[in-house]
Amino acid sequence: MKNVNSKRLVGSILILIFLGVSGFLMVMNYKINQLSAMTSLEMIAYTNAGRDDSVTSIGIISGDKVTMMVYGKDGKLMDDFSTVYEIGSLTKTFTGALLCKAQSEGRINLNDPIDRHLELESDISYPTIKSLATHTSGYKNYYLNFQMIRNKLSGNPNDYYGIGTQIQQTEMTKVDKPGKFKYSNFGIGVLGTVLSEIYKKPFDELMNSFIEKDLGLKNTRLAQVDAQHEGYWKWKSDDVYLASGGILSTIEDMTAYLRLQMSDTFACLEQGQSVYHEVENRNKQLEKMNIRTDAVGITWMIDEMNGFCWHNGGTTAFNSYIAFDTNSNIGVVILSNASPKYRIPATVIGPKLMMEQRTLARESYPHISKGMLEAHLSPDDMHHNERLTP
Repeated sequence: MKNVNSKRLVGSILILIFLGVSGFLMVMNYKINQLSAMTSLEMIAYTNAGRDDSVTSIGIISGDKVTMMVYGKDGKLMDDFSTVYEIGSLTKTFTGALLCKAQSEGRINLNDPIDRHLELESDISYPTIKSLATHTSGYKNYYLNFQMIRNKLSGNPNDYYGIGTQIQQTEMTKVDKPGKFKYSNFGIGVLGTVLSEIYKKPFDELMNSFIEKDLGLKNTRLAQVDAQHEGYWKWKSDDVYLASGGILSTIEDMTAYLRLQMSDTFACLEQGQSVYHEVENRNKQLEKMNIRTDAVGITWMIDEMNGFCWHNGGTTAFNSYIAFDTNSNIGVVILSNASPKYRIPATVIGPKLMMEQRTLARESYPHISKGMLEAHLSPDDMHHNERLTP
């Protein structure tokens, strides 16, 4: 009898688990269907509803037109383009852009193992530069250490604060199953350390110089230690995770950055947009919302089905998204001062906006080419304030 009762109990538990999982999937599918029926502007209005301090900024490049809009409480248009956002992991694309520059200058080869540029323990097979940039190094997303625990206990919202090269170096030996895509903040941090070494400059100084002099962005920088306002992450100047998520920017600068990625102005950026690794075991639920990682470039996620490069970002109080398709000359960027866990994040709104703009472009700009885009855009195009109808 005990065996029979045990079997019945196990059977009942399995049925409950099955029903629970099935119920969860039904709820998920219902929510995905609800989101699919919304426009990007409806998503923004819903996300900003009732929040007095809401500021969601979007930049759109479509053919020869550049448009920027800022939405406040309840999705109402604002005229202030000066909000400074933490862009989170969009920072990785800047680190990737710096790598592309270093490669074009002959300073580094993507197939170099990292110990060719860093003094590390011998007798270990270290990952290559390319594997760091494509999240296939075998490094974990992060490694729990004393400093990270200390940040948690002290209430510091930035888990990565105070983690310098000394801690990083002890963790570089922890390579596990390289070759498969596994998103790694730590790996991009290591890439930043390598770039710092080959240029012989501290990473914060190196990146800020690159942003200002090479990219020409005046209101974008790595976070500064003593100049943070409430709600922004604090960093130390030698924090290695700065390369993964430490940049602050505005919608004007990020739209200009988007424009650079889509044109031939800074030619080496195009290297980063090629496929360097195909991704297996993708997330089917996310793909229903056109959040696809079919392949990886130099820090860029690549949606091969829809034909665009993209990345998202998030910190405690900000979230962001950027995407572009150089073939159809469509690009979008979204910056929000809301947590990525709050209502509808930019990661969901962004692909929707991207697909909407592609539909509009087919109707309005059927013959625009990449060269025509570069020829038509001027600095004066960067200050439109008009509502687009998706």
